Amino acid sequence: MLPDAQIDFSSLLPSKRHLWRVAAVILGASLIAGLMLGLCIFYWPHGALADELGKTFVAGGPAVFSAPGGGLVALEAGIVWGICLAFVAAFMYTAWLIYSVTKRYNDLVAQEKMKAYRRTIEGKRPDRN
Repeated sequence: MLPDAQIDFSSLLPSKRHLWRVAAVILGASLIAGLMLGLCIFYWPHGALADELGKTFVAGGPAVFSAPGGGLVALEAGIVWGICLAFVAAFMYTAWLIYSVTKRYNDLVAQEKMKAYRRTIEGKRPDRN
C-alpha cells in the first residue's frame, strides 16, 4: 500500500445503533435462557438438571426448589444464572466486534489497493485521458 493512502479508522466500527441492538439481543437472550433454566428447575425439581444445578449453585441442594417458596428461589436462581450467562455472552460480543472491525479494515485495505492499482494502470496507458 502506498504511504499516501490513508484509511479512515473512524468508519471501522458499526453504527452505535447496531452496537446497542446486538448488545441488547445478546443480553436479552442470556436473561431469557437463565429464566428458562429457573423455570425448568421449578417444574422438574427432582430431574437430573435440577440435581446438578442445585448441587452446584444453591446452598441446600435441589431440595430447595421443591420446598415452600421454591418458585421464588427458582426465579431468583434463574435471574442469577441469566446474569452469569450475560457475562459469558460479553465474550461473544467482543469476538463479534473484533470480527466486524477486522472485516471492515480488510475491505478498506482492499479498496485502497484497488485504487492504487487503477492509478498505476491509468498512468501506464497513454491513450487514456
